Amino acid sequence: MGRLRVSVCAPSAAAWTGHGRVWERGVAELSELARVVPRRPDVWLVDGHGELPATDRPIVAVVHEAPWEDARTLPFLHPEFVAAMRARFDAVRERATRVVVPSCAGRAQVGLPNADVVPYGVDADLFRPGPARESYVLFVGTAHPRKNLEGLRSAMPPDRELRAVLGPAHDRPDAAELYAAAVRPPLVAVDAPSDAELARVMAAAAVVCLPSFSEGFGLPALEAMACGTPVVVGDGGALPEVVGDAGIVCAPEPEAIAAGLRRALADPELGARGRARALEFPWSRTAQGWFGALRRAVESGP
Repeated sequence: MGRLRVSVCAPSAAAWTGHGRVWERGVAELSELARVVPRRPDVWLVDGHGELPATDRPIVAVVHEAPWEDARTLPFLHPEFVAAMRARFDAVRERATRVVVPSCAGRAQVGLPNADVVPYGVDADLFRPGPARESYVLFVGTAHPRKNLEGLRSAMPPDRELRAVLGPAHDRPDAAELYAAAVRPPLVAVDAPSDAELARVMAAAAVVCLPSFSEGFGLPALEAMACGTPVVVGDGGALPEVVGDAGIVCAPEPEAIAAGLRRALADPELGARGRARALEFPWSRTAQGWFGALRRAVESGP
């Protein structure tokens, strides 16, 4: 077999979102290993949360997470979203030759013990320590209740400012109302339209906190660690798996988050440990994992 020919059915998520960055960077690295072609591929690489292509070729589906299978997050999901995502995942189970997930927690959620675990990556040259650190606590995510921004708001030390790089929760019909409620003072909404600006804001923060009830991976936590910024994360889903012993893991309740913030602010070595761990997650590793799954899908047939 010559060089593997791969067609990509990527999500329509904006590049500034975590979902969009995963596909933008992952496919760019994959193009170094395989021929990315618009038609007549040997195999398809697809977003497992979208519509699958009509094809007789093998399909490898990347499934970020299955939050509808998580008791912590299900109450925050709109029933129509849950129904649509379950229908799409049923199609993945029926038609995909292989499934790829970014974490062991994600594999447990999707209920496929033979799914390939391929962690996402970080550009450690772009997301790197900055020249100076400020006193604010930073949240990066969407204004979705499962991200638990309100828990962080309640946990904030009185002498610290809370800033947020915030997007709307597109899967919720009340996205506009949720966003308006999230950006109320004293929170400071920060505009970070590019990866470079996001990296600058992360590198300047005293702490980056992702107190989510659950995450399929937690890309902002990895990016913050690459910036040498201490991270505090919730204990649900893949977040403990991503940060390992290089971040503070806590229950997603205000008291526990507040204690986690105090620990992070008092640990002068935490940022360096996070940077060292982040260096273990280059995007080339993600592409190599995807490529391995694609090759195995071709070898097993459609």
